Amino acid sequence: MDLATEVKDQKKEEATMLAGALLDAEARIGELIKDINPNSQRDELGHKKKSLPEGITHKQSHYFQTLAENKDVIEKCDRSHDLRKPKSHLRRQTI
Repeated sequence: MDLATEVKDQKKEEATMLAGALLDAEARIGELIKDINPNSQRDELGHKKKSLPEGITHKQSHYFQTLAENKDVIEKCDRSHDLRKPKSHLRRQTI
């Protein structure tokens, strides 16, 4: 039973680390999207429209840019949960 608990804890820690890395990646995408220059197309109100990269929806773009604008909150969460610091007892090799 100890081995199962240890493996479960290890996988939980790995998932937490991946979640932190995903947040960082999504925030970086938001930064890149912000830097896209508006093209010459205009919407129905006359505002310049940005061309989003293929495969990224307007909703995803908004989400990513919101993360990019709030990187301080992401960093604060990272520090409070130690997302990027693997626990030494979980680094042991299991089955």
